[in-house]
Parts: sequence; structure tokens; C-alpha cells
Amino acid sequence: MKYISWLITLPILLLTASFVFSNRQDIELSLWPFDGSIVVPSYLIILCTLLAGIIFGAVFTLIGTMRYRIEASRLRKELIKKGNDNNE
Repeated sequence: MKYISWLITLPILLLTASFVFSNRQDIELSLWPFDGSIVVPSYLIILCTLLAGIIFGAVFTLIGTMRYRIEASRLRKELIKKGNDNNE
């Protein structure tokens, strides 16, 4: 399973690195209701967006699997308790 994960992760990482190194232009960011703007390199926006996507994906995956983790923990405790009851 680790190899499959690396086979997926490595090309994405290489594509991201290639895209970052080839896009070094500055971009002016401004938010509509506010006055003022900031100038940032385009690769910074790309990396921050990628990082935000990874974090959101991890959080939503954790939330989605929490119910199953709790159930597995409860069943594990129940099995341990039954195992201890049979030994007595």
C-alpha cells in the first residue's frame, strides 16, 4: 500500500515543483471590499492553495472515518473484556 501511495504522490510532487519553478511572476492580490493590495509570487499562491487542499482533505477524511474508528475502538474493548472474562 505504501508503494501505491508513493506512486501517486511522487508524480504530483514533481508536477507541483515543476509548475512552481516555472511560474515566478508576481501577482497583485486585492480583496474587493477592502482597499489596498499585496504583491506576492505566483508560486506562493499555488503552494498555499495546495497546502489548504491537503489540510481540508485530511480533516474531512478524519471526520468521515471518525464514526468507524469509534466503533472499532468499542468493539476492540469489548473483545478484550470478553477475553479476560473467559480466562477467569
